Amino acid sequence: MKNDPLKEWNDYEKGVQYNQAIINGDKSYYDQIDVNIAFANGDQWRNVEAEEISKPMIPIIQKAKQHTIANVTSTSISATINPLEYSSKEEDRTPEMEDAINATEIANAEIRNIFDQTKYEFKVREGLGDAFDMGDMCLHTYWDKDSQLLKGAKYENYKGKICAELVDGCNVMFGNANNPDPQVQPYILVIGRDLVENLKREAIEYKNKKALIEPDTEWQYQAGDNGKVEIEGDKYGKALYIIKYVIDKKTKTIHATKCTKFAYMYKDIDLGLSRYPIAWMNYKKQKNQYHGRAACTGLIPNQIAVNKLLAMVIYSVMKTAFPTMIYDADKMSAPTNEIGKAIGLKGLTSGENVKNYADYLNVGQVSNQVITMINLIIDYTKDMMGINDAAVGNVTPDNTSAMALAEKLTSVPLENLRSNLYEFTEQFVDNLLDMIGTKYGIRPVVMKSEKETKIVEFDFNKLKDLNTNKRIDVGAIGYASELTSLK
Repeated sequence: MKNDPLKEWNDYEKGVQYNQAIINGDKSYYDQIDVNIAFANGDQWRNVEAEEISKPMIPIIQKAKQHTIANVTSTSISATINPLEYSSKEEDRTPEMEDAINATEIANAEIRNIFDQTKYEFKVREGLGDAFDMGDMCLHTYWDKDSQLLKGAKYENYKGKICAELVDGCNVMFGNANNPDPQVQPYILVIGRDLVENLKREAIEYKNKKALIEPDTEWQYQAGDNGKVEIEGDKYGKALYIIKYVIDKKTKTIHATKCTKFAYMYKDIDLGLSRYPIAWMNYKKQKNQYHGRAACTGLIPNQIAVNKLLAMVIYSVMKTAFPTMIYDADKMSAPTNEIGKAIGLKGLTSGENVKNYADYLNVGQVSNQVITMINLIIDYTKDMMGINDAAVGNVTPDNTSAMALAEKLTSVPLENLRSNLYEFTEQFVDNLLDMIGTKYGIRPVVMKSEKETKIVEFDFNKLKDLNTNKRIDVGAIGYASELTSLK
């Protein structure tokens, strides 16, 4: 009896078909991602056969990427929640209000702890790089039930922690691909590749000992050229897995299923969550599409133009910069340019000039228009990306007010990206609060202040019904503003 692909696998193939139908210029979605990643990593002459010419590169894309990420994340990212009902006067606070204030203080402490444990700021920097190359950033939050919370016999009964992993945008598929909001989806697929041994172990853990899990070569839609290269071997064989999240219509909670093409690790597990554990961000939003547009895509034509012009300049200089000898073959035989070697002439008569028999052609000159065009392309690209001397610190601090204004104006192109990061961080915090309120129960939490660090016990079930508002702080402190603050 032939095994048929599971329903979840069919959903995955539909997602692939949708992505393949997205065309950027003359390239499909997956091909464009591979090209973007290659260019961003410096492989900018891929598939070009030109042995006679040098293949130079001025790293416009790399510098734009580095500047963008550094500018948006130049200060720490913080998130704070507050009770929806609050009074600064203690005498006006009701017991319910006091409980809410206490709960949010502990929740804020735990959010900071999770930010540190998951290395959120580092993941944001890495994720923004992914978004620059691929158009999207995704942070998948999951519960590790076996992780020990704190060391020591006192805390040995407290297990489980929240983990977060970056997932490539091409490995996340929305059930409604025309809407970029993850929380309104009929289902969400998270795709990955893992060692077969790990997947088999997970299937056994969920009482599925007969799961048929074998290595496969379903890596053709992984991001980048290197995503399609793996170690071959029995112990290191990998298989593509799918995690499908769906909202159960009866319980209104998130259910999860994990499988390969022909076998389940687990099926229809009720996670108890009320939100999809996915934070999603587009680098640049696109109408009626859940994928964003990558910044790298628009920079590649500029990068190619600069590379080609520079290559032609080098080729021209190599061919024409050195003078070529011309000579009278009747008077000379095989002259040489070797330094210090005499050249003999025959049949000279009195008064004849040597230049009548041998001379050098004038060297070729490269038009200044070529160099001007290279500089124009680079300068215009930098301007459009908000990269100027004030932004990168290449200035003399004589007029800090003018510098600060210039930097502020040139950072305008990044404001939409920074706004997207606000929204992304808010999604992540909402997912944390949902998971904390569902999974934690009564457990200790580390509380830090300027004066002390202590561990307190708290019932996190109270957060499930707590009405709060959030404040997300993501800002940029550039060179000029730092100088101004020092005045």
